[in-house]
Amino acid sequence: MSLIQVATKPALVLLHGTSGFSEDWSSVIDALANDRVVIRPDYMNSKGKDGASYSRTIPEAASQVLKNAAIIDRGPVDLVGYSLGAGVAAFIAAEYPETVRSLVIVSGFGYGSDVWMKLQFTLWLDLIRANHAALTRLLLLTGVSTDFLSRFDEDTIAGIVNAFVTSTDWESLDHSIRLDLGLDVREQSRKISVPTLSITATHDRIVPASHSRQLSEMMAGAQHAAVDAGHLAFLERPSELAMTIEDFLSRVDLAATHLPITTTG
Repeated sequence: MSLIQVATKPALVLLHGTSGFSEDWSSVIDALANDRVVIRPDYMNSKGKDGASYSRTIPEAASQVLKNAAIIDRGPVDLVGYSLGAGVAAFIAAEYPETVRSLVIVSGFGYGSDVWMKLQFTLWLDLIRANHAALTRLLLLTGVSTDFLSRFDEDTIAGIVNAFVTSTDWESLDHSIRLDLGLDVREQSRKISVPTLSITATHDRIVPASHSRQLSEMMAGAQHAAVDAGHLAFLERPSELAMTIEDFLSRVDLAATHLPITTTG
């Protein structure tokens, strides 16, 4: 009986970004899980599990999400993708439209070989080979806003860098960055027809707001919102990010009862 009750709740699937795991959503999930079944697949970190290998293309990553989240068997889900995960989510919404009820892209980009993005990703790959601590410091500098980073003293920052260096699966991160470079969902984005929200971070120095806007403008009727944070908005402004997502999903719920969604862009 309990399984039937759970199945009646809308399913919300959260896709992490390049350097992330499902735990990245931990500070956001409580505000989203009250009336939803929340699924957080580690779609890039499955090597060694049942003989699986890293996803090397966006279609492979999408296939991992569909499999790990059992989306096809579950019915249409609300799909949220962050950064690299936004591209994977857009691909799924375009190529498997029957599986997606609504789409939220957070700090998304459509083309990883854009001049800005490619220069950044190749620098990351160079630093993976040369200096893990230097890459971690760079990700801190570009991943959060100046105001947020300034709250920490030198010892705290050193501890954050050490924790990331020692806990990161660097082989997995290398594969994820190469997936970033190969990402191109511009064609798929033009096919998306489900209600879509694009969330940008106003202080994002990893995926500039203009890149997120370019991606969302390819999606017919996409709405737009912003959070006052850097790229790692789920760490810097988890409550604001969760509220923005929940507000949109609530309007999707209303639309499902035949009430209109107000569009803003």
